[in-house]
Amino acid sequence: MATKALLNISGHPLSNIAIDVFRQKFDIIEDVKFNLIDFNDDIIFQIEAIVNLIKIPLDGTVGITIIPPSQSFFAVLLTIYIEGLLGNYPSICLLEPNEDGVYVPNFNALINGHNVRKQGREKRLFKWAK
Repeated sequence: MATKALLNISGHPLSNIAIDVFRQKFDIIEDVKFNLIDFNDDIIFQIEAIVNLIKIPLDGTVGITIIPPSQSFFAVLLTIYIEGLLGNYPSICLLEPNEDGVYVPNFNALINGHNVRKQGREKRLFKWAK
């Protein structure tokens, strides 16, 4: 049977009760703690820094289930589904409050999802080439 791992990147620690329940389904449970992302800085650098904290092998040998940041479960599902329809990941626009507290687009933080995926693939392929 393949190893199954749970990767908690939600920003919320798992309770002992939750860990006990997860242990029934997962061989490995990892809770990754990291600083908030600054979308005005290099996003790929920040993603790679978070990925480097993960101890679970990310080479496809372990089945991974994630608890997404801020528990944005639906956002992850919708993004995966849209990627299936488009054949690549959509761009992502960050909304931030302006001085009046109204949420407006931060176009400096417009992120091309396909490029983020490409960076991850290149890193994976580079590891295999070594």
